[in-house]
Amino acid sequence: MHEDFGSHAGREPDPAERGYRLDVLLDGVTEAAALALMHRIADLLIEAGLAAPEDGDARAIVGLHPHTWTPELADAVHLVIPRAVPQSPDLGANYSPN
Repeated sequence: MHEDFGSHAGREPDPAERGYRLDVLLDGVTEAAALALMHRIADLLIEAGLAAPEDGDARAIVGLHPHTWTPELADAVHLVIPRAVPQSPDLGANYSPN
């Protein structure tokens, strides 16, 4: 299971429609790999109904920028860290056997 942090973690999502910005920070990937991921994200946005209509304004845009790696996103309302292996809540971040 992925880890969800941030000031709204554990809350019900706000039902109001508004603009949101999703930040995805990647470390140690090539531009080609990042571009391929952008296309997969664009496909997910289309599946979610966020495609730009033929005669309308864009509802979603995916951009790629070079970035010095820093996992700091202190003001995010949610932070999801992808985990390849599910963890029980007891074995998540800050777990100590002592």
